[in-house]
Amino acid sequence: MANPVTTILSPKEDFVLLYYVDGDKRLALKYVPVDTNKPVLEYSPYGNPAGQNITNQSIAAVYLYGLPVVFGQLQVPVSGDVPAKRVLAQLSPVVQALVDPANPEDTLFDERYSAFAAINSRDQDMAWCYFLKSRSAGEGSPAKITLQEVKIVGSKTELIEYTDMPDDSQPDPVSRLAALYVDQTHREVYYQRKGGNSIYCYRIGSGSPPSVVPDTGHAMKGTPISVTRSKGGTTYLYYVDKDETEGKTKIGRVTRDNGESKWKPSAGIMSEDEVGTIPETQLAVTHVKCNDELHNVLTFIPKGGNKKRYEPKRDRGGIA
Repeated sequence: MANPVTTILSPKEDFVLLYYVDGDKRLALKYVPVDTNKPVLEYSPYGNPAGQNITNQSIAAVYLYGLPVVFGQLQVPVSGDVPAKRVLAQLSPVVQALVDPANPEDTLFDERYSAFAAINSRDQDMAWCYFLKSRSAGEGSPAKITLQEVKIVGSKTELIEYTDMPDDSQPDPVSRLAALYVDQTHREVYYQRKGGNSIYCYRIGSGSPPSVVPDTGHAMKGTPISVTRSKGGTTYLYYVDKDETEGKTKIGRVTRDNGESKWKPSAGIMSEDEVGTIPETQLAVTHVKCNDELHNVLTFIPKGGNKKRYEPKRDRGGIA
């Protein structure tokens, strides 16, 4: 898996802030103008010391208290002489491990799984982070991979484990995650089901079991998943589509109209050359408005380019 990447719109909505972890484990930031006539402001390390970010993970950016905040994980000692473990952490604007001394296990990561996603409320200063853990229902019971949700308000964390997923809807060990804030009582988490390729949507707060997203059956196993909702209310779900015959990987897309529950497939979002990716890429999307036109800016590692360099590209399939 390529190094982590995430994107978010700047406070003035004039730049896409492209955060990534570089080869020396530094959290780097590239400024991508919403106006494509302006130059991209690249990150340059200038001899900055190496960082401590874990590269085989994912990161996610949200807004809290008016600031872009990046979440991920760090490897830190949790207690006593116990070896350092991976914990949920804020990586920017300041580094802070998010560990509740009374319940340190709540924000520990299961190092077998790299899935991670985060979203923020549009109405309050709170965020939710999502990851996977293997849990056993009791002695002699088989372990299940369960979705973990950590609500963050200020420096306080609260864990909810979603153990009620039906057996036939359990996340796959190699699944990645994406999340979407719907309203104050509903959030959506996207993942791949165990043993399958299709992407599933678990709508938290609905009381309903996870449901399959149609036309995602050709998604690459372990595909990165990214989701956004436009100013017009349309939901766009992106993933890496793999042609099993030719072995090619490219960006796929499905959409859901505002107020609708049904998904529909999309025609090519870019030219065939533009959507080609390397299989190891991670994927991010940010919705922007420029000159009264709506755009989705996708970030991934394109096929044929520098295999470590993330590039922003606009979805040319029409954004509503």
